Amino acid sequence: MIPKADGSGPEVLQIVDGAVAATDAKFHVCRAGEGVVQFNPSPVYDLSNFTPLDYYGAHYVEMDFTERYGTIVHDFLSDQEQ
Repeated sequence: MIPKADGSGPEVLQIVDGAVAATDAKFHVCRAGEGVVQFNPSPVYDLSNFTPLDYYGAHYVEMDFTERYGTIVHDFLSDQEQ
C-alpha cells in the first residue's frame, strides 16, 4: 500500500509478485539456525495477535542484486485481476 500524498487514503493498493524481480544475485553471507518470529502493529495493519502455526527455523542472508519490476497479481483499487 502506498498512501496518497495528502494522506487521505491509498494511492496504490496492489499485491505484487516479486519472484522474478531480483537478478544478478551475489551472496556474501548465508546462515541458517534458530530465530524468533515477532509481529508488531503498523500504521496500516495490526498483526500483533498473528501467531504462526509452525516454525521451521530462520535464515540470515547478505547479498547484492539488481531489482527489476514485479508482476501485479491484483489491484484492489481497480478491483480487477491482472
